Amino acid sequence: MKLPFTDLGKQLQWRYRFPIMALLLSCTYASFVPSILCAFWLARLLGIPWHGAVKDPSNKTIFVILFLGFMIIAMLSAYLASFYILAWILKHRYGWSDDKIHRLMYDCEIPPHWLKPPRKKPNPSER
Repeated sequence: MKLPFTDLGKQLQWRYRFPIMALLLSCTYASFVPSILCAFWLARLLGIPWHGAVKDPSNKTIFVILFLGFMIIAMLSAYLASFYILAWILKHRYGWSDDKIHRLMYDCEIPPHWLKPPRKKPNPSER
């Protein structure tokens, strides 16, 4: 079943939604480790004490631009890596074909058994 990207999280059963979201979030939050290391390295490179505030305006601007740029790249890379990890798990652990993984990742074709059963709308005449 092909779903719009915005409806995916709401429609997935909890047993499929939880591990996928845990993988995405853990990879994204893991990107903070290299970001913090980058901050220490940048501070040392620019002569900023690690325990103090950035007082020099020229160093502050350079530090903020480089740090935020690195942080954005690290977070996007980690987010992308989580999809590669998910594809690897689906292929090697569950034996999915490359075509099936491609349809899931790029075309949002979710296997029907991953979706929640449709909710019945209450019938006003039954009250």
